[in-house]
Amino acid sequence: MPVRPLPPALAEKARLELNETPKVLEESIRHLKQWISTQPHLRVRTDDQWLAAFLRGCKFRLDQTKIKLDLYFSFRSTAPYLYSVKYYEPKFMDIINTGATVILPKTKNPADPRVILYRIGKIDLKKYTIIDILSVLVLQEQICLMEDDNFVVAGTVNVVDLDGARLGHYTQTSIKQLRNLIAANQIIVHTKNLESFYESVPKEILPEEYGGTGDSIQDCIDHWKNKMRDYSSFFEDDLKYGSDESKRPGKSEPAVINDPFRRLELD
Repeated sequence: MPVRPLPPALAEKARLELNETPKVLEESIRHLKQWISTQPHLRVRTDDQWLAAFLRGCKFRLDQTKIKLDLYFSFRSTAPYLYSVKYYEPKFMDIINTGATVILPKTKNPADPRVILYRIGKIDLKKYTIIDILSVLVLQEQICLMEDDNFVVAGTVNVVDLDGARLGHYTQTSIKQLRNLIAANQIIVHTKNLESFYESVPKEILPEEYGGTGDSIQDCIDHWKNKMRDYSSFFEDDLKYGSDESKRPGKSEPAVINDPFRRLELD
């Protein structure tokens, strides 16, 4: 199946900022498929749309795209806690219901980045760990890689709401786990005051709980519950992908890319 055409505003952004042309896209996907076929340790999803997402995320730098694909799928064996919650487990939907992570379904402008809210204080430490929450987010982001052109082309603005957070929320993970989480999500942190925050995240898309006029948190939760159900067969198929590190040629472990997305912190 060919790659879905981008809307005009995102197509122009991809051309100017990601070095994308139809020819480059086609040839790069063909090159990646050939490379994947020579990697004995990798079991990689090869849908054109999926590969296009990784190419766009790396601005069509093929060497970097290969490293990122390798890292993404090898984490399933080298850092399995990132995938600790499976889509078929009851707590999968329970975690969605907490609203601990909310991917806002709208953008103000056609070429704006996707906004993700991390509501740390909503995690019930008696039921879930932060790793549980983020492993569900990994599955949500798989959907975004397949169907969300804003997420793929324009990137993300990640907003951390620390209201209600306690010491336990910060002491559940090891340094190694945090390092892998950062590597998987390619995120850095910087602080903004509320007015600057609204400049980066328009009120029109924010839930009323954050002073905005967009969909409520509950509406966003319901949207994602339905979306996750629609992707159940996709997640079932996805279970077969990963890596066999015993078959990795040469190096003993995958490389790590330092290519940050933006992240805002909301106090």
